[in-house]
Amino acid sequence: MLTRSLWWVTGLHLGWNFFEGPIFGTQISGGTTSGLFHASVTGPQVWTGGAFGPEAGLVVILVVGSSGLLLCGLAARQHRTMAPPWLQRAHQEARTGATEVSTSIQASLESRKPEQAS
Repeated sequence: MLTRSLWWVTGLHLGWNFFEGPIFGTQISGGTTSGLFHASVTGPQVWTGGAFGPEAGLVVILVVGSSGLLLCGLAARQHRTMAPPWLQRAHQEARTGATEVSTSIQASLESRKPEQAS
């Protein structure tokens, strides 16, 4: 939302997976890879992600979730958010309906005006 581009998010995700597997040698989404280094993640499964890998651990979920909330807050402050399409349609229909009503009221009022003699 902040950059209005999917390239930034896609690059971030690919970079994460590249460093997680081929560089550090940890599991990626449950798959085992051999990496340049061999990282050993120890601790309770809820914190480390267990057999699925670090991306399923509570630490990563909290860090990524907090970062996401921060970026959403920055996007909102910079007015870079958009209403979802269903809400945009509802607002458009409400505006169109209000315009039609005001036009019909205006036409009704104009028809009641006495004609001016020239």
